[in-house]
Amino acid sequence: MWDTRGMMRRRALVWGLLGLVGVSWGQLTEREVQGLSDSLYLANFTLDDLKTERSPFRAMGVSDWVRDGMGDPVKQAGVLMESHRVAIGGDARVGFGALFGAAGIRSAAFNGSVPPAGTTDAPEPVVGALLPLAQDMARADLMIREAFAKLSAADQRVLVESLPTLAIGQSRVKLGFVRGETVSVARAAQLMESVDLDKIAAAGVLVELAARTAVVSLRGLKLDFVGKRRYVVNGLPVVVAGIGADLHDETDARITIDLGGNDLYRGRHGAGVGYSSVLIDLAGDDDYRVPDLSVGTGILGVGVAIDAGGNDRFSGQSLNFGCGIAGVGILSKSGGEDRYELIAAGQGFGMFGLGMLLDSGGDDLYKIGLLGQGAGRTKGLGWLVDRGGDDVYQAGGLVVNSPLFDDVHYSQAQGFGFGFRDDAGGVPGGVGMLTDGAGRDSYLAETYAQAASYWFGIGSLYDLSGNDLYRAHHYAQGSAMHLTSAFLFDLAGADAYVTQWGAAQGIGHDYGLALFLDRAGNDVYASQDARPGTGVSNGIGIFIESAGADRYATTPGFGRVARAMMSLGVFADLEGGIFIQQTSAMMRR
Repeated sequence: MWDTRGMMRRRALVWGLLGLVGVSWGQLTEREVQGLSDSLYLANFTLDDLKTERSPFRAMGVSDWVRDGMGDPVKQAGVLMESHRVAIGGDARVGFGALFGAAGIRSAAFNGSVPPAGTTDAPEPVVGALLPLAQDMARADLMIREAFAKLSAADQRVLVESLPTLAIGQSRVKLGFVRGETVSVARAAQLMESVDLDKIAAAGVLVELAARTAVVSLRGLKLDFVGKRRYVVNGLPVVVAGIGADLHDETDARITIDLGGNDLYRGRHGAGVGYSSVLIDLAGDDDYRVPDLSVGTGILGVGVAIDAGGNDRFSGQSLNFGCGIAGVGILSKSGGEDRYELIAAGQGFGMFGLGMLLDSGGDDLYKIGLLGQGAGRTKGLGWLVDRGGDDVYQAGGLVVNSPLFDDVHYSQAQGFGFGFRDDAGGVPGGVGMLTDGAGRDSYLAETYAQAASYWFGIGSLYDLSGNDLYRAHHYAQGSAMHLTSAFLFDLAGADAYVTQWGAAQGIGHDYGLALFLDRAGNDVYASQDARPGTGVSNGIGIFIESAGADRYATTPGFGRVARAMMSLGVFADLEGGIFIQQTSAMMRR
């Protein structure tokens, strides 16, 4: 054990004079990297010592993000922070292709032949606004078919039913469209080896851009009719509703357009299964009460939903509101104070694809029983972005985390990435990200949440500003369990981090690596036994507090030997003015 209180206080005086020079919200600052380096020095380590191959399964194919998260944490912290920054600061569409590639899925431009024109019976103004969208959707459909061309129709149906079932992994969650027998995760992964995920990614980018362009064109038409009309545009069935209050219970429309009014959605809209589908709602306080697989969901296809305004309620079963499974699912919501609720797998969930929910602002409520709010499984990226407002994120209450607890549930949310564990290797996980831009936010969860990961995945949570509350029970707040990595970044505000039990606040376990950064504010860390900056069972836990007068309930910085190898717990409070029993960076052999 090394006492660093004197050293940290002296540095605090120097860094206090430097102020915020060089601070970037897209990377670790020079001061933070130097503070980490100095803390490692006390244990006879350098930053280069963190760059290691940390997997006993070295032949396992994992993405660069997963590999660097475990083996080059400073580099990967910068990559993740920059991705979060882009999502908050600009049009998140810019990052789609890059984020797919980082998660192990590349995106390419459409290079195929243009499909022949289909029938059209809509009036000229509607055709002018929707024909480009329908043409790009036809191109995307060709790409989707090509992506799955090596699989039979029967195998594709097996994947449609098996992948969502495997992704959720809980018999308590029933999916209404699953009728047949599902296959094992090993068999599903084998089938997916024949799928061209690059083309699925490209199809998603193409349709999302076309849908946003269509929003601009539709607004320019200034249509003011009431009621619903059905058309065919370039061979695709289209429903166009006017400015009144409409009921949308269709399940067969490839394009659903609503021009305004307080609408009720009960059908399947903006959900692509083996094809592309788009929903656009331009205005109104809308109520979405949808079944499984709707509103921004793609399964072996692409589903894009855009709601351009109003105070809306999104309530659904499972696989909704930004869910991509062997496909792309995107829900984009502009403004308003919204409420999002569903059972499982949504609000930004991806497996073998991308699931994204983007909310531009407003005081919003997010509730999910399991698996969302930025959660990713194998070769998937699940991402929830909320750019502003006082938001509440709540996850759990559905499936008990047994036998570990009798009355505490899984959350698997709020920046959670995980795979399918097997002592022989299993199947690696994906990337789960939650990005919040501003506001006084509350993150409420139980286990596996708030930048957590399990088995070759990455979980990351990024909060740019505001006085926030993080509350969980276990395996949370920068918790990397078993060959994996987790990154939590809170860049400003007087925050409270509360855990009821432990394994939180920057803990790496069993080859796991966690990095926890709180950049500014007078923060409180309360837990029964979590120790900020903990490494156990060959794990590395890194905890960095850049500034503020902070309080800690337990002695931080802890490392424990396992398997005749070291573990490393690093605790660095760079400014001082802290209230704890001891400040330390610790390693035991």
